Amino acid sequence: MLYVPIGQLQPGMVVAKAVSQTRNKVSFVQRGYSLDRRAIARLKDLGVAAIWIECDGVDEVADKINDVVVERRQDLTCFLLNTTDAIQQGRGKGKLLAAHFQSKVGALLDEIMDDPTHEPIVSGVGADCGLLIPHLTNCCYLCLLLGTHLSGYVRDQRKRMSVRMAEDVRELGIGAYVHDLGKVQLSDKAQKTNALSRNAADAEYRSHVTKGAELFRGEFSSLVVYMVTHHHQRYDGKGFPVVQGRAGIGEPRGLAGDRIHIFARILSAVNVFDHLLGTPDAPRPTIQALSTLRQMQIQGWFDPVIVAALIRLVPPFMVGSVVELDDGRPAVVVCNNAEAPCSPTIQVISGKPGVAGASKVGGRIDLRDTKSTTIAKVNGVDIAKYHFEPPPISEGELAAWGLRSKAVRAAQIDMAEALSSNT
Repeated sequence: MLYVPIGQLQPGMVVAKAVSQTRNKVSFVQRGYSLDRRAIARLKDLGVAAIWIECDGVDEVADKINDVVVERRQDLTCFLLNTTDAIQQGRGKGKLLAAHFQSKVGALLDEIMDDPTHEPIVSGVGADCGLLIPHLTNCCYLCLLLGTHLSGYVRDQRKRMSVRMAEDVRELGIGAYVHDLGKVQLSDKAQKTNALSRNAADAEYRSHVTKGAELFRGEFSSLVVYMVTHHHQRYDGKGFPVVQGRAGIGEPRGLAGDRIHIFARILSAVNVFDHLLGTPDAPRPTIQALSTLRQMQIQGWFDPVIVAALIRLVPPFMVGSVVELDDGRPAVVVCNNAEAPCSPTIQVISGKPGVAGASKVGGRIDLRDTKSTTIAKVNGVDIAKYHFEPPPISEGELAAWGLRSKAVRAAQIDMAEALSSNT
C-alpha cells in the first residue's frame, strides 16, 4: 500500500482506502476502484491531497496504519467544519458545544493511549475543507501524541499538580483543536496568514489570539483560553501578545522560557511545524519541515526539549511513501527507525510503484546498514539536502521525558476538577 500525492496519481492505480467527503463522509471513491483520468481530475477539484493506493510487495504497510486513529481524526475534522459554520453565524458558544469538543478530543486521546507507538500520519486529514480545519485537526493530533510521549517532562513542568492531573493532556488537545478559531472573524487575507508569513506582524492577523480567547472565555477552562491567547509566544521572549511585567515593572513584552505554560510551548512548536508541511495543494515533504525546525533562524522560538522530541517522534518519511534512492531506484518506505530517522527500511520496486506490472526486487533494505545508499527524492521531490542526524539524547533524558516509552493511560479524573484548574 502506497500513500500517493494527488499530483503523482496515474490511471490504472487501484484505491486501497476509500476517500470520503469531509462533512458527511460520503465516499468519493471506494476501495478497489481503478482510477482513470476523469476520477483523478475530480479528486483534484475536490481538494484531495493524497490517497492510499494498492501495491504488490509492501502489504505490511497496511498493518502499520492505525485506522481507528485516522477515523477519530476525521471525526474531529467533520465536527470542526460544522462548528466554524456555527461560530460565523453567531451560534458558536455554550456549554453543550464545549462538551462536544471535549468528547471528540477525548476519543482521539483514548485511541492514542491504546496504541501510543503507532505510525504518525502528519498529512492528508480532510479534503474539501480549506486550510484552517486540517491545520487545527493536525495540531490537535500532534499535540496529543507529543504530550503523551512527553509525559515525564509534562509532569515535571506541572509540579504543583497531582501526578494524575499533571499527565492528563486532554486540555492540551482541546486548546490545540480551537487555537486558531478566532481567525474566522478576520478578513480572508488575515485568515491565510500564519507565523511564517511575511506579514506575520500584521495587527489584524495577530488579533486572532484575543478574538479566540474572547470567544471561548467562560466556555472552556482558563488553561484552554490561555493556550488560545499564548500559542504564539516564543521561548526567546519575542512572541505575542505582549504582557506587562510582574507588579507593573518594565516594558510589556512577550513571555519567555518556562514562564510560558508547557501546553502553550508544545502547541507553539506544533503550530509552526504543521505550517512548514505546506498546504493541501502545495505540500512539502516531512523531512523538509523537520529539517527547517533545526535551522538557526527559528531555533530560539521553541523549547528545545519539545523540538528534540518532535524530531524523534515524527518520522521524516511516512510508511508507504514512494522514494527514489540516490542511484535512481524506486522504493517504498516500509518501516521507520527512530534512532536513525533519515535511514528507514525500504523495499526496492521494479517499475512504477502502484502501477500494473510493478514488483518488488529482493528483500528489505535497512538503510542504517548501507551507508553508501540514501534517499534522494520522496514522491518526486528532491530532499537530499534535508537529511539530518537526530539531536543526541541520553537514555537518562529519554527516560525522564517519557519519550517513546509506553504511554500509560491516565486515571479518569473528575472533569469538573480539570475544568476548574488554572495551572
